[in-house]
Amino acid sequence: MGDDYTSREISTDLLNTENHGQLEVKTEVDTLGMATITFGNSFTLRMNEFNIDELRSILFDASRSIALGSEVGKWNLPGDGELNEVPATLFFSSSKATQ
Repeated sequence: MGDDYTSREISTDLLNTENHGQLEVKTEVDTLGMATITFGNSFTLRMNEFNIDELRSILFDASRSIALGSEVGKWNLPGDGELNEVPATLFFSSSKATQ
């Protein structure tokens, strides 16, 4: 019976969102090597380790872009796709693993 499926909760956190107010985010991992991330009653993501790392990279890039925009104090007009007056040394890209 060593192959029994089990899961365990890793964390439950509350996030303050602009469009949903306070949202509970719960994370669980299981013996199939998957993680389940539940966003309130809205939706659930079930992903393997590789895709969790991809999501983390996407979220980090978004966070860094916001921080850089804040640091610079202004953004280009919509559609320009770049920050104004940001030295190139501040930008970096995460390496994408292949699978």
